[in-house]
Amino acid sequence: MPDNTTPSLIVRTKLYRPSTPPDFVRRSRLQKILDSYPSSRLMLVSAAAGYGKTTLVSGWLEQLDRDNVWLSLDDSDNDLRQFASYIVAAVQSVFPTSLEETHALLEVAHLPMAPVLAGTLINELDALEKPLVMVLDDIHLIHDKAVNYLLREFLSHPPRGFHLVLVGRRDPLLPIAKLRALGQVTEIRAEILQFTASETASFLQSMLGKKVDPRIAATWTERTEGWVTGLRLASLTIRSNGGVPKDPFKPWKSRRQAMQYLLQEVLEKLEPQVFNRLLGSSIADRFCASLCNVLQVVGGQEDNHLIDGEAFIAWLEATGLFLIPLDAEHGWFRFHHLFQDMLKEELKRRYGENILNALHLQAFEWFAAEGLVDEALKHALAAGAVSKAAELIGSHRQEVMNQGAWFVLDKWLSMLPDSVVQARPGLLLGRAWGLYYHFRLAAIPPLLDTIDDLLKAGAAPHGLAGEVGFFRGVFLLFGKESAHAALACFEAALAQIPETNHEFRSKVELNYCLAGQMDGQSERIFNELNNWLHTQENLHPLRNANLLTAFVVLKTICADIDAATPYIIRLRDVSTAHKMDNYIATSDYFQGHIHLQRNELDSAIHFFNQALERRYSQHAKVAADSMTGLALAYQMRRQPDSADTTLKLLDEYITALELPFPGIFDSCKARLALLRGQPVSAIHWLKSSKPRDETYMAFGLEISGVTRCRVLIAEGSTTSLQEAELQLQAYEALNESQQNNLQLITMLSLQSMVYDKQEKQVLALCALERALVLARPGGIVLPFLELGAPMAHLLNNLLAQDTSGDTDFIKQVLTAIYAHGLSKDVAKRRSARGSALPRDSLRVPLTTRELAVLEQLRLGLYQKEIAARLFVSPETVKTHLKHIYQKLGVRDRRHAVERANTLDLITPTEVHE
Repeated sequence: MPDNTTPSLIVRTKLYRPSTPPDFVRRSRLQKILDSYPSSRLMLVSAAAGYGKTTLVSGWLEQLDRDNVWLSLDDSDNDLRQFASYIVAAVQSVFPTSLEETHALLEVAHLPMAPVLAGTLINELDALEKPLVMVLDDIHLIHDKAVNYLLREFLSHPPRGFHLVLVGRRDPLLPIAKLRALGQVTEIRAEILQFTASETASFLQSMLGKKVDPRIAATWTERTEGWVTGLRLASLTIRSNGGVPKDPFKPWKSRRQAMQYLLQEVLEKLEPQVFNRLLGSSIADRFCASLCNVLQVVGGQEDNHLIDGEAFIAWLEATGLFLIPLDAEHGWFRFHHLFQDMLKEELKRRYGENILNALHLQAFEWFAAEGLVDEALKHALAAGAVSKAAELIGSHRQEVMNQGAWFVLDKWLSMLPDSVVQARPGLLLGRAWGLYYHFRLAAIPPLLDTIDDLLKAGAAPHGLAGEVGFFRGVFLLFGKESAHAALACFEAALAQIPETNHEFRSKVELNYCLAGQMDGQSERIFNELNNWLHTQENLHPLRNANLLTAFVVLKTICADIDAATPYIIRLRDVSTAHKMDNYIATSDYFQGHIHLQRNELDSAIHFFNQALERRYSQHAKVAADSMTGLALAYQMRRQPDSADTTLKLLDEYITALELPFPGIFDSCKARLALLRGQPVSAIHWLKSSKPRDETYMAFGLEISGVTRCRVLIAEGSTTSLQEAELQLQAYEALNESQQNNLQLITMLSLQSMVYDKQEKQVLALCALERALVLARPGGIVLPFLELGAPMAHLLNNLLAQDTSGDTDFIKQVLTAIYAHGLSKDVAKRRSARGSALPRDSLRVPLTTRELAVLEQLRLGLYQKEIAARLFVSPETVKTHLKHIYQKLGVRDRRHAVERANTLDLITPTEVHE
C-alpha cells in the first residue's frame, strides 16, 4: 500500500507520528516535564537506543491540546533542500496554506544560502495562525552544516508559538550548553527515562496480562537499570518459555548480548516461515503488508509456505515485537532500530550477501513499481545493481523535469558512479540539463559529443536527438555562429520533442523564437507565437508562461515596449494563478525594465524591488539584471546610498550562489561612478579589467563591454576614443544583424558621443538621429538621459537643424536630462581635465534649471527661444537670468558665458563633448 508523494518526492510516512503500543505506560513524572515545554525554546530527549524516547514523546503528543507535527529523520536528510522540504511538508499538513514563500524557494534552480532560507522559514513560522509543536526524531543522524545552521537559527530566533522537540541517541550538533546556561532547554536524558520499580510493575502487568510481585519488579528494574527494551526482552522471554525464569538477566552482559539472547530464546522458537519473514522484512526502513509479501528469504525450504503480509503484520502487532506503526491507519510500520539491526546481522550471518542482495532487489522492484523512486534507488544501490538504478532514473527523468524538479534528477545522478552515467545518453542529457540550469554551459559540449557517439553506436533510441539538437542550438545562438544555423537546430528539436515534455519543449520554443527573431524572421516567429498561444487548447501552464515570456522578450528587444506590456500582464495572471513565483518575478522585472527605459523611476524602483523579493525564485540572470536596473534607477533618482545597497546585494547574490557572471558587479560599479561624476575610479576599473567578447546582448541592462565603452569615452584620449569607436561599431553591426533595436539605441547614442568628441559633427548627429528614430515609438529615454549635458548639447544642435517638425520627442528627452540634473555630474567630470576654478568655488551654486538656461545662453539663444526650448515662460527665463548674473558676479549674458567657461560650468565653445 504505497503512500502519496509530492512533486518534491516527499515520503509521507516520515511525517506520521508513530502510534503508541498497546502496552504503553503513561508516566506522570515525565508527562509533567514534557508539559513544561512552553517555558523553553527547546525540548531535548536524548538517550541511547531502547530507552523509549520515541514512544514517550508520541504518547505525550496524543494527549496534547495543541497542533503538532512529526518528522522521522534519516541519513538522506543531510541535505538542506530535502530537510527544509520535509519541514515545510510537515507544517503544511496542519496549515495547508502556510510557508508558501519557503516552499517556492525550495523549488528554484539555485537554492539560496542557509541564512536566506532560514530567515524566510522563521518569518513564515512566526506568522502561523496558531502555536505549533514540531518533533524531529532521530536527530543524531543529522551532521550537515547547513541543516544544523538552520536548526541553530530556529533556536536563536524562535518563531512565536513554535516549539521544537529533538529526539535522538546523542546530542545534536547545536549550542545545547549555551541554551542550558540561559535556561532555554528542557532535557530528558537516560537517567530520567529509566523506569522506576512501580513503572516496571505496570509495564510487566501490561505485557504479561497479570500482576507481578513488586519484589520481582524492583529486581528487574535494578538489573536492567530501567532500560525499557531490557524489560520488554525479559517479558518476551517469559512468554516464550511459558513461565518466569529465576534470573532472566543472567546471560546478559551487555545490551547487545541482550538482543542476541532474544534471537536465541524467542525468535528461534518461532515457526520458520514467520522467522524468515522477519528476517526478510528487516532490510526495509519501512514496510507495509504488500511489501512484506515480496520480501522472501530466497532459498529457504519454507519459501512456498510463508505467512502472507497482512497475517504477518497482525502477528507482529499481537506479539508487540518491537513494531512501531508509522500512521494512524496502521498501514506502514518499522522495527525498532536496535531490533532491525540485529535482524539484519542475523540475516547476513545465516544466508550471506547473495540472499541479502536478492532481498534488496525485491524491495527495489516493489518500490519502483509504486513510483517511490528514492527508496527504490537506495535498495538497488544496496544490492550493487547500479544498472537497474540507472534505468529507473532514466525512466523517471522526463517526469521529474516536467515537475520543475531538475535538482532531484541532479541528486539521483550523483548517487551513480560516473562510468554508469557516461555510458547512457539519457543520463548524460540529465546531467547536461543540470549544467544548463547552473549556467555551466562550457561543460556541456563534451557531454554532447559523448552522447552523439553513443547514439551512433545504438546505445539508445534516437528520441533523445531532439534534446541534443537543443543544446547544439544554444551554443550556436549564443556563440559566434549564425542564428540561422541555431534556428535549424531548434526546428529539428521541436519536431522530435513531444508537447507532453513540457519542460524540454518550453525551453526549445523560447530559444527557437529568439533565433528566429535574430535571423530576421520576426513576422513569422510572431505568427507562430500567436498560433501557439491562441489556438492550442489546454496549454500547459509552464509552456504558456514560456511562450508569453518569449513574446515579451522579443517585443522588448525590438524596442516595441508598448506591445510587450499586455503580454507582461498576461504572464503575471498565468503565473499567479498557478503559483509560479519565477514567472511572477519575471513579469515584475520586465515592468521595471520598461519603466526605467521610459524614465518613470518611481515605478521602475517599485517593480524591480518586487522582482527582488523573489530573487531566489526567478532565473538568476534576470535577478542579477533586476539588481543592476534598480541600482541605476536609484542613482538616477539621486539616492546613491540605496544604489550602493543594491550593488552590495548584487555582489552577495552572485557570490552566495557561485554564479558564473564575471565582471557584472565591477562594471555596474564603474557605471555608477560615471553617473556620479567620478571618472577616476571608473577608469581604474577600465585599466584593471579585461575586455569581454559580447556575442549576444538581448535586453540586458548591464553589459560589461558596453560599460567599457562608456568609460573609454569618459577618459577622452585620442586612443581611448578610437578604441570606443571601433568597439561600438562592432556592437552596432552585431545588434543590427540580430535585430536588437533596444541595444542598438544605446550603441548609436554612445557613438554620437564619440564622434562629437572627435569633432565629427555630421557623424555625431547622424548617429543620434538614428537612435532617436528607434527610441521614439517606445518613448525610450534612458540611453540619452544617462549621457547628461553632452547629450543635451547634441540634442539641441539636432533640434536647431530639424526641419521635419517632429521635435516633440527630442524636447521630451531634453526635459528629462535637465530635470535630472545629470549635467552637474558631467561638469564634475570636466573639472578633472584641469579647470582653474572648480565650480564648487561658487558661494551659491547654480540650480539645475539655471545650468540649463546657461547652456542655452552659450548657444546664443535669447529669452523667448530659451523659454520655448525649456517649456517655460519668458518671464521665468528672465528670473533665472537675474539669479545667474548675481551668482556669477556679472552684468550681462556675454560675461556670464565667459565666467561659466572659466568655472567649467558649461561646455566651452572650443570643446566638443
